[in-house]
Amino acid sequence: MNLKRVNLMIVVACFTLMAQSQVCMPDTSQTVAGMYPSSAVNIPPGCPGQPYQTSITLVVPADTTVFGFLYNVDSAILINVTGLPAGLAAICTPPSCLWLGGTYGCILISGILPPGGGSFPLSFSFSYHASGPFGPISLPQEFPNQYVLNVDSVPVADFSANPSCVSDTTAFVDNSTANATSWIWEFGDGSPTSASENPNHVYTAPGIYNVCLIAMNACGADTICKLVTVAGVLIADAGNDETIYLGNSTTLGGAPPAAGGTPPYSYVWLPGTDLDNQFISNPVTNTSVDISYVLFITDAAGCSAQDTVWVNVDTTSCDTIPDLWTSNIKYNGAKLNWVSVPNVYSYIIQGREVGAANWRTLRLPNGHPTQRTVFGLENNTTYEWQVRAQCDEEGELVGAWSALDSFTTGCFAPDTIWESNVTNSSAFLQWSPVIGVAGYEINGRILGSPTWQVKLQGPYFNLKAVNNLAPSVTYEWRVRSICEPDSVVSAWTATNVFTTPPIVVRLGKEQPGVQLFPNPATEMVTINPGMIGMVDLKVLDSKGTTVQKMELDGSDFVSLDISELQSGMYFVQLLSAEETRIQKLLISK
Repeated sequence: MNLKRVNLMIVVACFTLMAQSQVCMPDTSQTVAGMYPSSAVNIPPGCPGQPYQTSITLVVPADTTVFGFLYNVDSAILINVTGLPAGLAAICTPPSCLWLGGTYGCILISGILPPGGGSFPLSFSFSYHASGPFGPISLPQEFPNQYVLNVDSVPVADFSANPSCVSDTTAFVDNSTANATSWIWEFGDGSPTSASENPNHVYTAPGIYNVCLIAMNACGADTICKLVTVAGVLIADAGNDETIYLGNSTTLGGAPPAAGGTPPYSYVWLPGTDLDNQFISNPVTNTSVDISYVLFITDAAGCSAQDTVWVNVDTTSCDTIPDLWTSNIKYNGAKLNWVSVPNVYSYIIQGREVGAANWRTLRLPNGHPTQRTVFGLENNTTYEWQVRAQCDEEGELVGAWSALDSFTTGCFAPDTIWESNVTNSSAFLQWSPVIGVAGYEINGRILGSPTWQVKLQGPYFNLKAVNNLAPSVTYEWRVRSICEPDSVVSAWTATNVFTTPPIVVRLGKEQPGVQLFPNPATEMVTINPGMIGMVDLKVLDSKGTTVQKMELDGSDFVSLDISELQSGMYFVQLLSAEETRIQKLLISK
């Protein structure tokens, strides 16, 4: 036998041994180190007492980092698999369960599943052997609860259905055990089956139907059938439309108002306006306006029906209000106004929030003027209202309702704001008055300052005097209405800006009664105001900026520490309730 033939036999033998030891094939499409499928995907479930087999791919990393140092992974070995139920085993390819770094491995889980269902968390322990800057090391690698092997059982079928009426939708709800994965519904009326979990079905005829559900999963199926009763058609009859004269009455509803369905019946007439009882079959109405009533009927099976009837009222001798408007609108009230009509006894107003179903009616006494102030409204809410004339004392002769007028309540800010009497230390802030407010809040600050100063003013004054301003300084201010203290305020007005004029000082002329000594000064200066009452003292630099200030009795001498001020020209301003005095101060160091 020549050498080539011997070598070929050896190669064939090696491939035969490799094929025999290859119990599973790894998924080489995975390129990132780890176990596949991922724990999120999980391994497939199985059925009790049935054979089970699934393979797991291991991608062994080529290298790893240990305390910041790169190590080459020489090999990885499976140490242990925990959590496998009795009857299953883990087999590796190769059987040694050892794989070189940067290669693929495969683990086969196979065997017979236990007879009972359950969930089995599976954990895997590996040891990585690596070499690096500090020699060979072993690194444990744990995959706790990597997978959960779910052993399903055959589902138990069950369902429920809501009470059903002909032509209504019947909702079926699957109540089978949670491991059902597919369903077949048979509705008992010859219609096609449904594969939905929770289907809806419409029956076109009354009767008792045998409904069956088959709940299935990979391990088997279970069937349950129940009887579902479908009630007959319910018919509502609200009666014929009618026209009645003002002051007369009529009986609503057909004879009978309900037919079909499943007796007994319950009745509701809406709206209940002018009805003697809105919850009986045939109520009496004495409406004084055109109106439509809707009859709602519910039977013992829960089925419902409805019908509508119109009642028109003949009113021809009482005029309609031609015009109406709203004024003095506040956050919680408004004044309703309208034009008078001849031969009127009184007026009836009805109003509501826009979008509301029901009206609120107000009957005014005889001789009431053509206006009415209403209170107790909600802020920032739109209302609509209308009025009609009542032309007799009994209220049997009334006009038609006027057109609708609408308005929106709110706490409104002043329309305009302005300043007056601006001096180098004070100004009057003014604004247009707002009706019905509890007061005003004024904010002011030096232009560019981050903080507002707050002032309050009562409801009867639309002017605020501000003092202690600095000369040659630009201020900004704004105002808003206070409609309800601590709860309801308007938006702010736009901001107004004004600049105080500079201080005009005639150098060399000291004002009588004001004494500064020494002047020029270096560290301390004594000031004799020569004034009566409390005085605000300010030291201003040549730009008009306040560098020191204090409050003192105008009849007292005061010593002022100026050691922190630089050399230059300053002005001492003394402001009392009666007058303002200014004196120059020269600091020389």
